Amino acid sequence: MEMSDQRLAPVRQNLRPVVTSVEARLAEVKSRFFSAAAHELRTPLTTIVGYLEMLLDGEFGPLSESQREHLKVVSESARHLRAVTNNLLAVAQIEAGRIPLDLQRIDLAALVQTVADGIQPRLRLKAQRLELRTASDLPLALCDFGKAMQVADTLLDGAYKRTPEGGVIAASVSRAAEKGFLQLTVMDGGPPMSAQEMAQMAKYLSLDGMGLIEADVADLDLYVACSLVELHGGRFWCESAPERGSSFSVTFPIADEPR
Repeated sequence: MEMSDQRLAPVRQNLRPVVTSVEARLAEVKSRFFSAAAHELRTPLTTIVGYLEMLLDGEFGPLSESQREHLKVVSESARHLRAVTNNLLAVAQIEAGRIPLDLQRIDLAALVQTVADGIQPRLRLKAQRLELRTASDLPLALCDFGKAMQVADTLLDGAYKRTPEGGVIAASVSRAAEKGFLQLTVMDGGPPMSAQEMAQMAKYLSLDGMGLIEADVADLDLYVACSLVELHGGRFWCESAPERGSSFSVTFPIADEPR
């Protein structure tokens, strides 16, 4: 057996560049496929969503209650599909390294407050309360404003969906334990995730192969958010404990501090 391994070693060594090349080619093909599919789907879906909104607004005439209810179902399905399409395009751009960052000095606490204010109407629908705590005298973060806002929106929207009616969502912005970084943590008021659910989430955050096909909108949102944080040089992690719900944390670099 030892002799066979010794004879096979040169073969394995010679095959390694071939395998690496094939893997790179497959990754490129997958990225191009998702990008092309997303582009082809996004334009007609935007048109469909737009006309459905016009129908629901009564711009083409009055609707019966039954017609309105059925159109709402169709509209929600179209919006869901458009969200998946946008995420697939973002995934393809991330994997291809085509996501540029417009880095600026940003007040992260103010940014999170803006996102929190934006979801207040939805929180009121479920009688939820959002408690936002920010440490005093925080330095400015160095990040892309739009992408940092997308990350914050993903975390707060996920907490809103996981928290039952009347529940409390807790968010905080503070210095991270890691030197040179600020940390945003959002904790929902829902049931804690099981070990199996945590493992499933880890699978979707890696999103290769069938993981991408099986993932739903929330999983893709988290994957995109995680990737955007990592592009900034930060970290993304999740914790869950009994009677505490689940918390999602991200870090962004501080503008004027070494890391």
